[in-house]
Amino acid sequence: MTSLALSVAAAIGALPQTAWAQEAPVSISISPQPLGQALLQLGKQAGLQLFFSQETVAGYEAPAVSGSLSPDEALRRLLSGTGVSFRRTGTNVTLSRTAATADPATQLTQITVTGERTKDEVGHDKVYLENVISVYQDREQLQRFQTTNPGDVFKGMNGVYSMDTRSSQAITPNIRGISGEGRTPLTIDGTEQSTNVWLHQFGAGNRSYVDPALFRSVEVEKGPSLSRGVKSGVGGAVSIRTIEPEDLIPEGENWGIEVNLKAASNTKKPRNDPGSFYGKDYKDIPGAVRTNVNEVYFSDQDPRNKGNGELLNFDDHSGMIAIAGRNEYTDFLASYSRREQGNYYSGKSNASRYSGHDPYDKSSTDIHFPNLTKLYHGGDEVFNTDSEIETTLLKNNWYLPNQQKIGFQFMRTDMAFGETTPGNTLLNWALREGFEQANPDYDWSQYPRMVSERPRSEMKIDSYKLSYDLKPEDSRWLNLETSLWHTKTTGLRYQTGAHPYGLAILEGTQEYRNLETYDTLKRDMAWIFDDPVMGPMFEPLGVHDGTIVGAGRQWTKHDRTGFEFSNLMRLTDKLQMTFGGSWQKEKLDDKVEASVKEMPMFGGLAGVHKTTDLLGPRTGERKEWSAMMNLAWQPTGWLTLTAGTRYMRYKGKDTGLAKLRRQKNAFNAANQRIAGLELQYQTLMTSEVKAEYDRLRQEVIATSNAIDWSAPGIFTSVDTYSYTTGGGWVPSTNRYVPTDPQLRASAQRFLDFLSEHNSNPFLRIANIHFSGAQAQEVALASVISGGVLAFPSGGCLNSQPRPDCAAYASNTHLVSNVLVPSKDGKFDSSQNPFANGELDATEMVDDPNNPGTLVAKYKHNVFGEVAYERLDAGKAWEIPEDQSGEAFSPVLSATARITPFGTAFVRYAQTTRFPSLHELTSTSSWAGTEANFAINGASKPERNTNWELGYAHDLRQFFPEMHLADVRFSYFNTEIKDFIDRTWDLETIQFDRKKTRGLELQSRFDSGRYFGSLGATWRLKQETCDKDYASAMDPYYNRIPTCMTGGFNGTYSGNSLQPKYSIDLLLGARLLSNKLELGWRSVYHAGAENKELDKLLASQAGAGFTTWLPKDVWYRSQGMSSFYWKSVLLHDLYANFNLNKQMSLNLSVTNLTDEYYLDPMSKVLLPAPGRTLSAGLTINF
Repeated sequence: MTSLALSVAAAIGALPQTAWAQEAPVSISISPQPLGQALLQLGKQAGLQLFFSQETVAGYEAPAVSGSLSPDEALRRLLSGTGVSFRRTGTNVTLSRTAATADPATQLTQITVTGERTKDEVGHDKVYLENVISVYQDREQLQRFQTTNPGDVFKGMNGVYSMDTRSSQAITPNIRGISGEGRTPLTIDGTEQSTNVWLHQFGAGNRSYVDPALFRSVEVEKGPSLSRGVKSGVGGAVSIRTIEPEDLIPEGENWGIEVNLKAASNTKKPRNDPGSFYGKDYKDIPGAVRTNVNEVYFSDQDPRNKGNGELLNFDDHSGMIAIAGRNEYTDFLASYSRREQGNYYSGKSNASRYSGHDPYDKSSTDIHFPNLTKLYHGGDEVFNTDSEIETTLLKNNWYLPNQQKIGFQFMRTDMAFGETTPGNTLLNWALREGFEQANPDYDWSQYPRMVSERPRSEMKIDSYKLSYDLKPEDSRWLNLETSLWHTKTTGLRYQTGAHPYGLAILEGTQEYRNLETYDTLKRDMAWIFDDPVMGPMFEPLGVHDGTIVGAGRQWTKHDRTGFEFSNLMRLTDKLQMTFGGSWQKEKLDDKVEASVKEMPMFGGLAGVHKTTDLLGPRTGERKEWSAMMNLAWQPTGWLTLTAGTRYMRYKGKDTGLAKLRRQKNAFNAANQRIAGLELQYQTLMTSEVKAEYDRLRQEVIATSNAIDWSAPGIFTSVDTYSYTTGGGWVPSTNRYVPTDPQLRASAQRFLDFLSEHNSNPFLRIANIHFSGAQAQEVALASVISGGVLAFPSGGCLNSQPRPDCAAYASNTHLVSNVLVPSKDGKFDSSQNPFANGELDATEMVDDPNNPGTLVAKYKHNVFGEVAYERLDAGKAWEIPEDQSGEAFSPVLSATARITPFGTAFVRYAQTTRFPSLHELTSTSSWAGTEANFAINGASKPERNTNWELGYAHDLRQFFPEMHLADVRFSYFNTEIKDFIDRTWDLETIQFDRKKTRGLELQSRFDSGRYFGSLGATWRLKQETCDKDYASAMDPYYNRIPTCMTGGFNGTYSGNSLQPKYSIDLLLGARLLSNKLELGWRSVYHAGAENKELDKLLASQAGAGFTTWLPKDVWYRSQGMSSFYWKSVLLHDLYANFNLNKQMSLNLSVTNLTDEYYLDPMSKVLLPAPGRTLSAGLTINF
C-alpha cells in the first residue's frame, strides 16, 4: 500500500498568546472531529509541522481539546486511545502506530503540504477571533467589482462608508456614524496623508486622495484599540496595504510579472476640456460671453443622456503592470498603474423618488430630500465625475541575519479629476428651486438645468517610508517593528466659489472702470453706439484683452512626517506585554486666490468665494506624541485578559493667523470677544411697581425742568467709543453729563430703582463697551438729557421717546436685560432665567390695567442679541499662543472561550483626540472678533468611552463538512465627550457629547464549492447632545431638545447620520474545478430617518406667544444644511474565469437594476453611477 505523509506548518493566530514560545502553554481550541482534521487545526494553533500517513489516522475521531496546554500535552490528548504515538524534534512532529498496530508493509513516503495561514486568512479570521470588531477585504475581493470612486472599496463592508464619495477621488471614512480627521484615521502601509478641504457652508471635509488600483487589502477596525501596527482613533481605523512582492511571485519562483487591463461602460468623455479655455481669447470661442465686467461664461449645455453607444466605449479604461523579484537576501517590487475615466451616467430606475418634494415646506424632514432630477434626469451624464489617475509604487526589502529586515518604499499618485463642491451644488439647486417657485407657469423643461463642467482639480501625493524590524526567534524580549515615513500632498482646486474663468482686469484699475462704463452704456443707452459721432467716441472704452485666466483657485500643501515603533515581550508563559510609541509632525499651508470684488459674505456665488477667501485657508503646524503599553494575560486556557493605556500629547500653532497679525490684516485683528447672549424682555408692572416708577420718573423730570441749562459749567464731557469692522473700538464724539447735584441724585435714584427690577438699560454690556470707564456718567446723562446717546433704552424720559423706548412710554412694562455668559464658546443655559426655571415665557397673569383679563407677563424678541466685550487696543495684533494638551486613555478587554466553538468578548476602551490642524487654526479671529479656541484654548481633548459586547460561534459544530462557517454578534455603545464640531456660524466649539449605539452581525460560510457572507447593522442611536447650544437656539422658549439625532443644524455631525439599517450579502460558487467563480452581491441602505426632527418640525409649541415656531427656529440661520437619501437595494454580479495558470478574466456588472440614487451622507447633489459593465484581463508570468 502506498502511503501519504502530510506536513502541516501553521502560523500562530492573531490572539495575544500566539507569539509566545512554542514550549510554553498555548491556547488550544479543537472541537470533536476526525483525527486528521483535528491534527491540522493543532498544527495551525501550535505552530507545528506534523508528518503522518492517512492510514495512520484513518478511522479515528478526536475528542474536544481546549485550554492552555503545551503542544505535547495537546498531542497526547488527541492521540489518547488511538495507538498512535509521536516523536517531536523542535516544531517537527512525526506520527506512527505502535508496534502492535503498525502495518509492517507501510512505506512512509513524505510529501510536505504547507498549511501556513496567509495574511488574508489571518485578516478574515480576526473578524471572528479578535476582541476588536473589524471587517476585512483582500485583494481578490477588491478586484471583483469595478470601483467608480475610491470610496467604493467600502461597499460590502457593513457599517463603513465614505462620505461624499462622488465629489472627488478621495475617501472620507465614516465608521458607525463617526468621521473626521483623527477620529477614523486612514493609513496606507502605515503612512497617513489625509488633508482637510474647505467645503463652503458645509465647512471642511477630511479627505485621503488614493488610487485603489494597487490595494492588496483593506482592514477596518470599528472602535478604538491598542492593536499593534494600527493608528486608531475615537471612531476606529482604516488600514490599507498595497501589493507586496509575494503577491506577484509564484511559489517556488524568484520573480514574477503581473499585468492588469480593464475597461468599463457607463462613461463618456466630457464634451470639452474645461481647462483648455485658459490662455485663449474668449472673443474667439463660439458662445463665450463676458459678464460682470471681468468674468467669462460659456453657453450652458445640459447633460447628455446615455444610450446603447456607451455600453463599452473605452472611455473608462485602466492598466497596471508590476514586476517583482526575490532571493534569500532581498526582494523588490516596481509597479505602475494608470486609469482614465469619463463622466459617468446615473441610473434610470426609480428616479421619480427624487422629485415632488416641497423645498419650502419646513413642517417635516421631507424638505431634506432634494428634487435631484431637476439637476440630473435619470440616465444623465453627471458632470465633473471624470478623472485621470496614475500611480507609481516602489518597494525593496532586505533580509539580514538574526531575523532583521530593512524596508524601503516610495509611492506617488498623480490625479486630475472633476469636482463639485457642496457650496456650488447647493446654490445651483437653490437657484433652480427659487426660479421655479417665482415662475410656476414657465415650461422648465426648456430651461438649462444649472449644472456645468468646471476645471479639473489636481492633486499629487508622495509618500516615503523606511522600516526596520528585528524579530529573533530565540528571544522572549525582542520583537521590534519600527518605521519612519513622510508624505507630501500638494494640490490645486478651482473651488473657492468664484467663477473659474476671468480676465486679467482688476477691480479699481482704470481699465476696469472704462469697461464698466462701457457695459453700462451698452445696457442702458445702446443708441449711443449707433450714433455716427458719439459711437466712435465711446467705443474705445470697450477695448480690452480677452485672454481667459484662472480665477477662484485654491492651493493646498500638506506635509506629514511620522515615526512609530513597537515591541512585544513574552514576560512569562502566560503574560506578554506590547509597548510602543509614535511621533508625527504636520504642516499645512492653504492659499486661495484673493477676492478683488467687494461683496457681502454668504451672498450668492460671489459670497461663497468671499467666505472662502476670508475663512477657508488654514495654515499651521502640529505635533503629536503618543506612547502605549498593553498587557495580555492568560490565567487559564479559556480566558484571556488585556489591560493597557495610551498616553498622548500634542502641540500646535496657528502660523496663518500669526502672519496675518504681523501684516496688520484688519479682518483678523482681535478687537472684541463674545461676552454672552443678551436677552431683553418686558415685564408687566404690578400696580405698586408702576406707582413707584411714575413717582421717580416725574421726580427726574421736575428736577430737570428746574435747571438753568444755559448756566456755565452745567455740563462736563466724557469720551465714548464706536465700533467699526477692521478698525475696532475707537474714541467717538464727546458726550455731555450734567453736573447739578440734585439732578444727578434724582437720576441715580431712578437708575437704582431700575436696577432693583433688573431693568437698568445702562448695565448692558454693549453700553458699557460704548461708554468704557465712564459708564456711570453716561448712564446719568442718558436718563436726564434723553436722546443724547443713540443706543437701546437710552433717553427714555423725554417727551417724544424713540421707538426703542416704547415699552417705557406705554407705562405698562419694564424693559429688562439679562446676560447669559459665554462659557467654552457656548451660552451658559444655567444663567438663562428662561431655561433654569426662574422665568416662564408662556406665563399668563391678570392684567392690572384690565382686571379679569389674562395677558402675557413677558414680552420679548425671539433670539436675543450676541453681546461683546471690548479688548484692549494692544491685544489686536498679538501673536496667537501655541496650544498643547495631554491625556491618558485606558483599554480593558476579556475574551472567554466558553465552549469549544463559542467565544465571548467584552471590551472597554477610552481614546482621546486633540484638535486637528484644521480645528486648531480655527482659532483665527475674524471680522475683529476673537474666536472660541483663541479664548478658551484647545487643550481639552475629545474623550471617547466605548463599550462592546460580542459573541462569535464556529458553526462547523453543526456543519462539520464546511471549510468555514462563522457568525459574530456585537453590541456597541460609544460616547464622545467634548466633541469638537462647528456651529451654524462656522465657529469651532466642543459639544457636550456625541452618542452612538447599535447591534451588528457578521457571518461567513465556505463549503469549497459555495461560499458567502452576511453583514447587518441596526443603529439604535446616533445623536449629538448639548443643553447650552440647544437653549441658545431658542433662548426664551427652549423648544429645541438637548439631544438631536445626527446633530444640530449646520454642524458636521448633522451630515454624518448613517442609515438606521444596512445589510450586505454575498453569495458565490466555484465551478469547473475551481476555474470559474461566480458571485452576487447585494447592498441595502435604509433611507435617512430622523423621527426626532420630524416631531420638532411638526410642533406648534409657542404658537400663542410667538410667530416663530420650532421649525422656524431650527432653520433660521443655516437653512437646510444636509441632504437626505431614499432607501436603495443594489445588486452586483461578477465572474472570474482562470483561463490557465497565467491568465484570468474578470467580468462584473454593478448596479444591475440601474437604480437612480443618492449615496448616504452626500453633501453634494450628484446621483450615483448607473448600471456599469466592466471586463478585466490579468496576466501573470
